[in-house]
Amino acid sequence: MSATKAYEGTRGTCPSCGSDEVTHLVIGMPAGPESGAEDPAWVAWVGCVHPGFTRRCEACGSTWTPDRIFADLADLMREAGVADLEDLCDWLSEDHELDAWVITDADGYFEVGFGNRGVTIGFPIAADELWNIVDELHEEAAAHLESDDE
Repeated sequence: MSATKAYEGTRGTCPSCGSDEVTHLVIGMPAGPESGAEDPAWVAWVGCVHPGFTRRCEACGSTWTPDRIFADLADLMREAGVADLEDLCDWLSEDHELDAWVITDADGYFEVGFGNRGVTIGFPIAADELWNIVDELHEEAAAHLESDDE
């Protein structure tokens, strides 16, 4: 595997100091002497011992691993291990009382919801951001249903 497939394409900035002197650490070894040659200077192969992080700031020494980013709906479905939207709904609902629903179209429009509450999701989106949206949406829908019962 070459590093160009193992690191995110942009160098990024340090979340601690804002420096752009970020090194991407790629776990493993290049497949051969030429396989790492096309990698940018800010990509470092670190062998088979995982250091516990995938980014290092050369300016301040901070280390971190960025959030998982879902590039599109297909990427989200691969992460969920599902082949259709019904199973994606089940996956999104797994930790919630209410069942999720999903609406999509050919233009990549993606809306997720619970009950009569929904929100459009834009891609790319970080995994943490997606789950925060889903959790907040569920809480809002559940609260609305409780107020309707009163």
